[in-house]
Amino acid sequence: MKKLKLFLLSATLTIPFLLNAQNYAADIRTALKAYEAPKLQLNVEVNVYPDYGAQQPSHVYKAELKKDGNNFYSKLENTRMLLNDKYLIMIYDKDKRVICTERDKKSEKAMRKNSDPTEQLDTLLKKNDSIIYGGVVNNAKVYTIYTGKSLIRRTEIHLDSKTGFIRSLVYYYNEQLVPNGNKVRVDYVTNTSPTFSSSEFSEKRFVVFGRGDAITAGTECLSYKVIYVDPKTSTATEK
Repeated sequence: MKKLKLFLLSATLTIPFLLNAQNYAADIRTALKAYEAPKLQLNVEVNVYPDYGAQQPSHVYKAELKKDGNNFYSKLENTRMLLNDKYLIMIYDKDKRVICTERDKKSEKAMRKNSDPTEQLDTLLKKNDSIIYGGVVNNAKVYTIYTGKSLIRRTEIHLDSKTGFIRSLVYYYNEQLVPNGNKVRVDYVTNTSPTFSSSEFSEKRFVVFGRGDAITAGTECLSYKVIYVDPKTSTATEK
């Protein structure tokens, strides 16, 4: 599952030959700008195929991502994450466990500055073998990126020609390194005007912070263990 992480976009931001690289770089910058919208909802489907030629997936995974200003929620299989103005909360439904801590906005700001994909793009463009622009297909710009000696041999990226949002990513993994499940397709449906409930990004869904250091499970996690991590010392305490 590690290779299926939804931030795999960072692994594809690299192209070589000047003309195509410049066009691709411009389109990726447009995509990155599009994702800066204040409110978004993404529904994601990940299809894993047993080999390059397979027509039917061997595994299908669903993911959901929601963003409203500084609030963020995601769900992938049995793992959920909530990030609001005060807290960072991880929910592991299979293990019936909740891990929570206060946000460290100073560290987050430094992390964003050091990992700004736009600033890193020019360097990343030099790390691939070649790229082919496939034109506009079904209102999406199609690029095929080749990285022969890498874990991923080839990546197809489909960008909505009007909005710039990613429609789909298709990864072809090195067959010698990944003998099974070596083709992965990730499809995105993006909603730029979602409607969220008033409790959508409330930590009380998962944990309730009481007086002093009292913390109890929230309404959606009543039977779960709650673990609090002190943001200053990184000490974990079961509540």
